[in-house]
Amino acid sequence: MKAESDKGFHLAVIGAGIAGLACAHEVQAAGGRVTVFEKSRGTGGRLATRYRGALRFDHGAQYVTARSPGFRQLVDRATCAGAAAVWSPQGLPVLEDWHVGCPGMSQLVQPLADHLQVHLQTAVAQLEPAGTQWRLLDAEGGALGCFDQVVAAIPAPQARAVLQPHSPLFDAAADSMLSPCMTALVAFDETIREGQDVICDREAAVPWAARNSSKPQRPTGPDCWVLQAAAEWSQSFLEATPEKRAEALLEQWQWQLGGTLPEPCHLESHSWLYARVETPLSAPFLLDTDKGLSACGDWCLGARAEAAWDSGRQLGHMLAAFA
Repeated sequence: MKAESDKGFHLAVIGAGIAGLACAHEVQAAGGRVTVFEKSRGTGGRLATRYRGALRFDHGAQYVTARSPGFRQLVDRATCAGAAAVWSPQGLPVLEDWHVGCPGMSQLVQPLADHLQVHLQTAVAQLEPAGTQWRLLDAEGGALGCFDQVVAAIPAPQARAVLQPHSPLFDAAADSMLSPCMTALVAFDETIREGQDVICDREAAVPWAARNSSKPQRPTGPDCWVLQAAAEWSQSFLEATPEKRAEALLEQWQWQLGGTLPEPCHLESHSWLYARVETPLSAPFLLDTDKGLSACGDWCLGARAEAAWDSGRQLGHMLAAFA
């Protein structure tokens, strides 16, 4: 579908994670009109931080690395703006810089989100043809506007559900395998594991535990930890209540530590159903040029924030030709 709007090319991007924002940024920089729809309360996707009063937990991606010049430039921009810093955890040798957003992980993508029109808490449920354009609909069937092209920058199963009814090309999204990750957010009134900010054991049921309060620009006070479970463990708790998941995760971690932990002053869980890319698509994006539909995300290239950015950036560069 080609743009035939009297106001110029207008792109809709579903998802305000780093892939969606990178794509939108490229197209808008080329002169195109872009509207981003995000079902959550904020931008960043899994670059996420949960605030609970004086407590803070980076409950999604724990840090990012920057290996390509383009992504390093983005991280440097955020750092110069005071929105990112290097995290150097105690007790763990780090071979490359670990960058975190400040005061929360989503600040890392702020340079991409600046000047974009983003509609938060707006979930796109389906598309329908509208002449040479696409009409976006919410779960109640309410119209969200008409657009010349649509990008689904969301996990592969969700992108396939929205786009495949209109183009069989997006059956390919099923080739990307993703696994869940159950995460516990726990705080203690006393400091535990002094001098050891990250506890990493790739073979354990809880392979990652990090002292969130050790990161730059995080509040002092209660000792805040983020625990992330392995895929198999997470799968077995998909049907459990959030309370049960949190309790089980903390119990499992305590068992791995081989000792007794103090009673937490805060404990909750979060479920990431499509957290880890096990098998990427091995293509930077999916694009049906004739239909004006496309998809991008970390599931295209690999399980890193930089891969998600690169997927969105490459697709945005391609779509900029329509602007």
